[in-house]
Amino acid sequence: MKQHHITIYGPGCPRCDELARMTEHATNSLPGAWEIRKEKDPERMAAAGVLSTPGLELDGKLLLTGKVPTLPELQRLLAEGADCRPAAAEPATPCACSCGGGCACGSPGKPLWKRVLLIAAVLLLIICGIRALNSRHAESPVSPAEAPAQAAVQVVYYTFGTRCPTCVRMEQWVKEAVQQNFARELSASRLSFATKEATADIVAAYGLTTKSLLLHRGTEAPVNLTRIWELSKDEAAFKAYVTEEIRRLLKHE
Repeated sequence: MKQHHITIYGPGCPRCDELARMTEHATNSLPGAWEIRKEKDPERMAAAGVLSTPGLELDGKLLLTGKVPTLPELQRLLAEGADCRPAAAEPATPCACSCGGGCACGSPGKPLWKRVLLIAAVLLLIICGIRALNSRHAESPVSPAEAPAQAAVQVVYYTFGTRCPTCVRMEQWVKEAVQQNFARELSASRLSFATKEATADIVAAYGLTTKSLLLHRGTEAPVNLTRIWELSKDEAAFKAYVTEEIRRLLKHE
């Protein structure tokens, strides 16, 4: 029985979990043995060519990114991907580089032009990140680990990559919780709310792996409200959690 390896790339958002569940269901009707694992590391996602999540890789070949297909579409992709892979005993496709055929310049089953395109995309992302970092430092000498605004407590929703409906909904709930419960603090500049794109330095400074809600106060380490994903389907509990954490921080300012 042939063993197949599937990797689901994503930060752990509901769409990523949905793709993982659908994949497990789809493989139950396909022949062979199937191993399914999840990968959340942003660097490994970029190395695999996943520029938008969720992504799915079968036996080292990236099949889809940035969407959750229907179950029939997913079954077809997996079936075709498993059947199209060459047997291990077959000779490798001759290399198209200047050294002639039969070399080991490219990995089996992955054309050279795809590898070049992938490397170019990763390099472009790195260059854009460096430019953004340089621009940020040129505008202000403030370290990313310091508080980003003037209010005593800053509520910041950091986002990066593809934005799913759940991410947009959570941002709206945070905004409503702040406006409904802290109107006096907002008008007195004791509290502020903002949505910001998490640049490379922000991700590194705060150890972010997905969209995150952080509470900043002065130069102290920010408080990461990690339960927002757990409560992303319960509006009342979500807003109560955010409100309680903000009040707790305001009491100690």
